[in-house]
Amino acid sequence: MKKLRCNFNTETLMKEILCTVISVCMLFIICSCDKQNDLDTCSSTYNQNVLQNSQEQLLDFSENNYLSITKSNIFAQDQNIYYLKEKVSSQNCKIEFDTFKIDACDSCGNKILYFTYMDDKYGYYCRSDEEANTTGEIGRVDIENNTYEKLIEIPVGNQSGPIVASKDYLVWEESLNKSNWGITRLNIYNIKKKTNETFYNHTINVNTGRCYAWNWSDCVIDGDLIYFDDIVGIKDEMYQVNLYSYNAKTGKINLVKEMAKRPMKIGDGIIWQELNKDKVNTDICLYKNKKVSNVLSFINNSCRAISVGQNGSIVIINGLISDGGDSINCAGVQIYNNNKLSQLLVTKDCVYVETAITDGNIILFTLNTVYKHKPLMFDIKGNKFIELECEKSMYSSLISNSYVYFLSNSQDEMKIIRIELSHNN
Repeated sequence: MKKLRCNFNTETLMKEILCTVISVCMLFIICSCDKQNDLDTCSSTYNQNVLQNSQEQLLDFSENNYLSITKSNIFAQDQNIYYLKEKVSSQNCKIEFDTFKIDACDSCGNKILYFTYMDDKYGYYCRSDEEANTTGEIGRVDIENNTYEKLIEIPVGNQSGPIVASKDYLVWEESLNKSNWGITRLNIYNIKKKTNETFYNHTINVNTGRCYAWNWSDCVIDGDLIYFDDIVGIKDEMYQVNLYSYNAKTGKINLVKEMAKRPMKIGDGIIWQELNKDKVNTDICLYKNKKVSNVLSFINNSCRAISVGQNGSIVIINGLISDGGDSINCAGVQIYNNNKLSQLLVTKDCVYVETAITDGNIILFTLNTVYKHKPLMFDIKGNKFIELECEKSMYSSLISNSYVYFLSNSQDEMKIIRIELSHNN
């Protein structure tokens, strides 16, 4: 199931869904083509001066005033991406990485081929099929020992969604009664007690009998508090999204902020997005020591996702950006660091960055594209992109306290590339 982010504006959400549909169509077409058409033949350039001599305007995103770049801004490019910072090979940086191959099977004998969350030791997965007359499950794999452990059983006809975990709890979203994520709830599993319970049912639209929209904002675990958002209604053609907290010890739910969404953990505080007073843009706010402060204002509401590093750096993915014409077919990534907003890259066609996650030192990129590529990350302190010298594949990326991970899979096994974070500081 496609992971969709929930914007406040319903029109923006529909544009995101349209781009997703186009991407799925591309997947079907390309997978049907001969392997010679694969982007294995696509080569990247590391020449910083390849386009610097030209001042010709390349892309003008004047509609949002976000990404206006010239050819002189481009350090490197490949078939899908314009890189607006230096790009180097991992061989030049002497980056070391470990490779693991996971072929563990779940309780039904199915190969475990993906993880939705990883910590320093385990990869967490969920398996469920609402059409199959079988139970699903959530479990974890010790990646160094390639051993499997089942944690939770999912009822027949239900699906399990994204997972977040801490040393004490595991939280996931569940779709009920073959509703295709139309009726959902949030559950929590106590790892030490090995008990699980439902702590929140998402708001149902009385006119449809379903949730107002697919909402895949990740929850955040902060000690015994679980932060999450919910679409509670529609007003003036805008989704009304509220931010809540759940106390796992007391069982109480509190309203943190109205018209706020996408909670994220940063140090000993929580960051979220909330609607600006202009009712168009988004502010990023920090909750720390029982006080709320504004970190960054006027983030255009077309941003698909935001990731926050522990040092306060903020990575912004703009999912829908006009190219100056009638179509919306470009996306970009920016970083707010040291009180400065910088452009990092721009993608083209219906290729976009699905996730750009950061710990404040490194940014990991996951593309929505079906094209094979090498793992890509950005060194914030070094101000450069690093492409790992390994085989091309369709990589996803995750980050834990001590490691960054790039994952790819085949029909038989999952490959994990693990890099210790200290190697990149």
